[in-house]
Order: sequence, then C-alpha cells, then structure tokens
Amino acid sequence: MHISEGVLSGPVLLGGALLTAGGTYVGLSKLKDKDIPKVGILSSAFFVASLIHVPLGPTSVHLILNGLNGLFLGWAVFPSILVALFLQGILFQFGGITTLGVNTFNMAFPALLTSILFRRLALSEKVVLSVLGGFLVGFFSVALSGVFVALSLALTGEAFLSVAKLILIAHFPVMLIEGVITSMILAFIRKINPKILLSSILVFLLLFLWTEPSLAHRIKTFAYVGEGGKVITRTYFTSGEGVKNADVLVYDNASGNLVLKGKTDDKGNFVFTPPSGVSELKIVVEAGMGHKSQAVLTLGEKEPSEEKVSPLEVKTQDVNDLSKLLDEKLKPIQESLIEIEEKLTEPSLSDIFGGIGYIFGIFGVWAMVVARRKG
Repeated sequence: MHISEGVLSGPVLLGGALLTAGGTYVGLSKLKDKDIPKVGILSSAFFVASLIHVPLGPTSVHLILNGLNGLFLGWAVFPSILVALFLQGILFQFGGITTLGVNTFNMAFPALLTSILFRRLALSEKVVLSVLGGFLVGFFSVALSGVFVALSLALTGEAFLSVAKLILIAHFPVMLIEGVITSMILAFIRKINPKILLSSILVFLLLFLWTEPSLAHRIKTFAYVGEGGKVITRTYFTSGEGVKNADVLVYDNASGNLVLKGKTDDKGNFVFTPPSGVSELKIVVEAGMGHKSQAVLTLGEKEPSEEKVSPLEVKTQDVNDLSKLLDEKLKPIQESLIEIEEKLTEPSLSDIFGGIGYIFGIFGVWAMVVARRKG
C-alpha cells in the first residue's frame, strides 16, 4: 500500500501531510514515558512485516499489522507508522518522501478508527468475543487502508479508478490473514506477559524473513534497443520477479506526447518498434496500487534506405551493421547485469536490522527528550 513518488497530485500530498502532522502531534502528546519502548517494538514489527511481499497480478501485497499497532498504541500509532515508513523510504526506496504523509495517514488512521470501534470487543474477558474483536480489528484496518489508498488515487485523477478497484480485490487475502493473526495474538496474550508477547512478534517476523524471500514491491524498468531497432523493456520487482500485465506508456521525451501504449507480458517484458521522428523516449510503467517506474532511452540514427549508395552512406550502413552485431553480442551481458542489479537491490538482513536499530534509536532519543523536560 506504499504509494510511490510522482503518482499523487499536489493537493492530495499536502492534505495527507497535514493530517499526518496533526495525528502525530496528538499521538506524541498522549504518549506516556512507559509506553515509548512498546511503540518502538510495534514500529519495528510494522517495519519488518511490510517487507514480506507476495506477488499478485501486476503488483504485490504484504503484511501490514497496522490494526495491531492501533489496538496496542491508540493515537501513538501515528508516530509508530510514520517512523517505520520514513526508514523504508530512505533505506529501501519503498513509497517515497513526498508521499510519506499520505501513506502514513492511509495506514494509521484506519488502525486508530478500528481500535476505537472494536476495542471493547477485542479486550473482552470472554475468549470468543475477544477473538472476534481481534479479527475485526485486523480485517477492517486493512480494508479501510485499501479504501483510503483508493480514494487518494481517485482524487488524483480518473485514470486511477480501475487501479482503486484492484487494490481492494488484491488485499482481500491480506484482510483475512491479518484478521486471523490479530485474533490469535489476542487469544495468546491472555496466557503470557504482554511485554514478552510484543517482543515475540518482532522475533517471529525476523525469523520469517530469514527463511522466506523478501519480495519488495518497488519496481524498476530497464530499456535498450535490440535487434531490428526494436525497443526492449523489462520491468521487475527488486526480487527479480517480472511485473505482469502492467500498463506501459511511451512518450516522446522532447514534446511530452504519448506515442504508444501497451502491457508487459508474463515475464515483465514489452517490445515495440519506436515511432519515426522521435530521438528520445520516456517509458513509464504503472503496475497498479501506486507503483510506478520509468526509463529514458535515447535512440540511435535510423538505417539508410537500400536505394542510397553513396560512399558515405555505404560507410554508414557498415556502421549500422556493426552496431547490430554488437547489440546481439552484448544482449546476454545486458541481461546478466539486470539480474545482478536485481540481487543487489534486495533488502539484506543487515539493512533490516539497521532499520530496527534506527527505530529504537529514534524513540530512545524521544524518551530522553521527555525525561529532560520533566527533570
């Protein structure tokens, strides 16, 4: 549910930033000293959970755990999610900095709202009611987040209406999973110390990351001119998985005019013949749910027609033939470089632990500031 840079309009970005600033101010104002470590643990759990991705159609979905954050933290869910999203944007380029306010509000406000609506039910002394309340918190926090993401895209432009529908459909399995996870945690919390439980949530997610690949939903696009002058593009997640059936928009980079459009194939590739009279192309790929990437490609000189036989033109023809030969020889190298880049851009465990360290450091500094004020 991370909306990338360059997708939303200015008014939507500004509105999201103001709402998040207000929610964060209230959250920090209400935050008690003894609860700061708890905020750090749950922020870390959110940070890790969002790195566990499953490809679905042209995009990917991931665990969120915003409902769990809202249930345990209340208004403090705003600074908790804000810090986690900020570090994901800095360390892994998930989402973005300009969209930080919108992304935070889209996940934090539904978490707060569902915790208010279902808190009594979730914290009921009756096991059945508590399990039901936990499921409702987990399910509807994700559902409402999907609604807010869809609304953010819809307010930006009508072109995103179809994407907005995809968001709710794609995240329905996650709604069910988060509902079950939240209800199980609430059932388990009756038997052990809540502080131990919160720590165990983080440990469990780290172990899951250790045994399962982290499929980040950040996408990248690579383009080059291949055999016959055709432009070959490949769009992929940082795990290396090709982005299927994503919309491809090709623009004349000089004029900004749209010259053609299409969709990626099952491997994330899109091949086309460049239009005449265009020297530089901007290729934009929209994978849905706010995921977007682009590549700029400069085209070479066109091949001369067979009717031209002057010495200079023959020489040019020879150069073009040599260029074709080099393209064929270099193609395997280009593909190998893509694969290497895919592996290098995957989040490593050291990066993840580093992010968790930053989270505890940030909330540790906040605890010191609060303590000095009171001292």
